[in-house]
Amino acid sequence: MPETRVRCLDCLRPAAQCYCDHVVRIDNRTEVLIVQHPHEQFHPFGTARMVRRSLALASVEVDYDRSLRDGRRTLALPPGAALLYPGPDARDLATLSPEERPNALVVIDGTWNQARALYREFEPLHALPKVSFDATQPSRYRIRKQPRHECLSTLEAVVRALELLEPETRDLGRLLDTFDAMIDIQLATARSRPRVPRQARRKRPRGRGLPDWLCDERERHVLVYGEAAFVGPEADAATGRGLAALPKTLIQWTALRPATGETFSRVIRPPHLPLERRLCPTGLREADLEAGFELAETRDAWQAWLREDDRLLCWNKSTLDIMGALDTPRPAHFLKGVYKNFAQRRDPEAALGGSIDAVVEREGLVASPVDVAGRASRRLGELDSITRWLIESPWPETTRSRRSDHRSRDARSDANPASIAATA
Repeated sequence: MPETRVRCLDCLRPAAQCYCDHVVRIDNRTEVLIVQHPHEQFHPFGTARMVRRSLALASVEVDYDRSLRDGRRTLALPPGAALLYPGPDARDLATLSPEERPNALVVIDGTWNQARALYREFEPLHALPKVSFDATQPSRYRIRKQPRHECLSTLEAVVRALELLEPETRDLGRLLDTFDAMIDIQLATARSRPRVPRQARRKRPRGRGLPDWLCDERERHVLVYGEAAFVGPEADAATGRGLAALPKTLIQWTALRPATGETFSRVIRPPHLPLERRLCPTGLREADLEAGFELAETRDAWQAWLREDDRLLCWNKSTLDIMGALDTPRPAHFLKGVYKNFAQRRDPEAALGGSIDAVVEREGLVASPVDVAGRASRRLGELDSITRWLIESPWPETTRSRRSDHRSRDARSDANPASIAATA
């Protein structure tokens, strides 16, 4: 068994790669609030931790379990704050007068995809004015790849912004020295040690491309489906696109354990009954909701029904979103993406749009209804039929030859001067 490496509890790096001796303390005037994607919290080369330790006025808020984006936890944004985020509506910090400069900076920490998702889904950020700057120098982040040469790490962006907001503050450049020291230590370690995989890679059966969570330990599968509706006086008054700005309320939660046939089903009584036209697609009636359970009762019953090793499967992200009301302490896997990958390998030109109903019809599957109320009866049966079909169907044998044909055609086109001239 390999010996466990001792880690520094401050920088979270292995003791031999600790950079704490290079950390400096800087008395900045502009408060810095970093909103961090949860995947970045323990990244070994993350820079938000370094910013928090170095700046006197700096803090980090992590979006644990999407609690900020889902509204289950509030975040007090500093008064007079601006969001450091590029865009056509962002003002250049270099052009702001002293009176126009923000009192605080809010910075999103994560990869570019994670940052875009946080901004898109965390609505309080939309109310902040945006600021940015021209990145004249490429990033010094030599151990993490940047998507474009002008993209900077969180630390570099904070330093550049503070240099423009408070040029009189001393030692801001020393924060970059700490950053360089961390990178130099890591590169020196990498050069001195051969790279050895921590564990041997598992060999997948040839011709199969399904994820392990779908194929392994099928007795752990739990298929989940929920119904949500717009409720409340605001929903009654809203029409058309106005509903998109309103949250949905969970009104039914169901689950099926295919290995044993066990089911979980609860209709939840909302604080305000939805209009009949909003309730109609769910197959539920007002009487069902009036006789339903309280959300807290449903949450307790759901937690008691779940087993410790259950693996939750749902069709798409919308089910996961409404499941947040139940505080389920585990993630769920999406079947829709697995199906699309499977179908595209079988037929690269197939049209894969549509709902779960369309998939069942397209593949000619037979879905047996499950003994729960409303539309959920059909949905759980469809999930069960699609899951079994994916696992039991042979992986398309023509995939490799089709890909080879496409590569051959692409290679011939690239080598053809006439094709290049035609597309230039």
